[in-house]
Amino acid sequence: MLKSRKDRSSVSLVCKKWYNAERWSRRNVFIELRLKRMTVTDESLKFLVRSFPNFKAISLQNCDGFSTDGLAAIAADCKNLMAHAVAGIDKP
Repeated sequence: MLKSRKDRSSVSLVCKKWYNAERWSRRNVFIELRLKRMTVTDESLKFLVRSFPNFKAISLQNCDGFSTDGLAAIAADCKNLMAHAVAGIDKP
């Protein structure tokens, strides 16, 4: 069994059967989440963190409804987080 993620990716490029074998034997899945122009509450961010702790990247573009508590939950529980973007809505 190949342990290196790079080796597993290379093997999956050989043919469909090898790709499927690699796909069904994955132990980790990294998720990139992009939310745009939505109302996102602290509770929903906490739910997402509990449900999918392997976030690799998260983007909250022009989203409202959350506070630093929701962002703190992401920071505390998403150990694989590599990138984040938070852009606010300009209100008159």
